[in-house]
Amino acid sequence: MFSNYSKDERTDRERYLEDELERERDAARERERIEDERREQRQREREEMRAYEARQADTWPEALRKDLNLLRREIDPEYEASDGDWFFTDAAAATERALEIWDEHEKAHYARIEELHRLIEQEKEAIKQGVASQLEKETPLRTIKGEEKQNYGWNTIVQSLRDFDDPSELLNW
Repeated sequence: MFSNYSKDERTDRERYLEDELERERDAARERERIEDERREQRQREREEMRAYEARQADTWPEALRKDLNLLRREIDPEYEASDGDWFFTDAAAATERALEIWDEHEKAHYARIEELHRLIEQEKEAIKQGVASQLEKETPLRTIKGEEKQNYGWNTIVQSLRDFDDPSELLNW
């Protein structure tokens, strides 16, 4: 009548160890579950970042290249053949052509763009040197024990402005 029930013949010590083992297994499963959730969260965050970056651009050529990738993902030849809606295919072709034209125009304007970049860099350098000159004129003398001495703090900044091409060099002290 009670064939499924049998007397537990384990000792208290065996029951305790088996319970302890089961608790440890439960804890390990919980740690694994938490780690899986963290891994999935990181994966979702990476996917969200990729999706965000896929729709951000700093230049028109970059925007056109990214748009072309997005358009190509949407092209479904079977749908286009049956429905006659060729929007994504046409937009992708127009984007490809826009990139080709962009390259042609950019090459035609390259020399002027380079000249303007050179002029901008000259102006930035003139500003930096102007700041150094004015700062040098304004450098106060430091009075130490009644004697006026050079102000090495100010002089260091003046010299840095004059000598360093990379602004980060100022920070390497």
